[in-house]
Amino acid sequence: MVIPLELIDYKPVSFPIPKYYFDHFDFTRSEAEQYYSWFLSSVDIRAAYLRDFISEKRKIAQTKLDYSPDSLVLVWEWFLSIAFAEPMHGAELDAVRKRYEGVRQPEFDILVKEHSLRLSTTTEYVLFDIGMYIAKMFMDNYPCLKWSLKLKPKRAHNLNLPLIVGFIDDSPEYNKPFYPELDPIDLARTPAMKLIRAHAEAPK
Repeated sequence: MVIPLELIDYKPVSFPIPKYYFDHFDFTRSEAEQYYSWFLSSVDIRAAYLRDFISEKRKIAQTKLDYSPDSLVLVWEWFLSIAFAEPMHGAELDAVRKRYEGVRQPEFDILVKEHSLRLSTTTEYVLFDIGMYIAKMFMDNYPCLKWSLKLKPKRAHNLNLPLIVGFIDDSPEYNKPFYPELDPIDLARTPAMKLIRAHAEAPK
């Protein structure tokens, strides 16, 4: 396992059930409800831990890590300096494709691309906490939003996960308003993978 020196003393989240985040498809209803309750009670705790850790390591005033959208710039700058990932191949990549069977194009290709990098275990834990930070950012700054537990349909890619709801997309391209459901952990992964790929592909 690759652990950057800066993360030697990073204390990762402790999950309430013996299944990691990517096993959420196999949660029983009881486990999904237990995970949901734990997740909501942990958002403030883990977001504050991440804020304090970055503040200490980078000598950044906590007032600049204030859960605002602008503060994410500092979070991502730090993440890029400690993240470690390598591309998946073979059976690992096939497993990613299987996970999203039934998802329509182009979302299928987007999800596979986003999840086809193998992050180090420590990086995954950090990314989970960034998702918690993003969740707190939304809930603190947009009072119209609320939490919901996704229990159906059974083929939903965010099945059994805590989702942020209350968004309304009324773009003219839709016949009627669209109501997105956002998984903050997966929402953190999207820019994280883009940053890591861009960094790896940048001219040296």
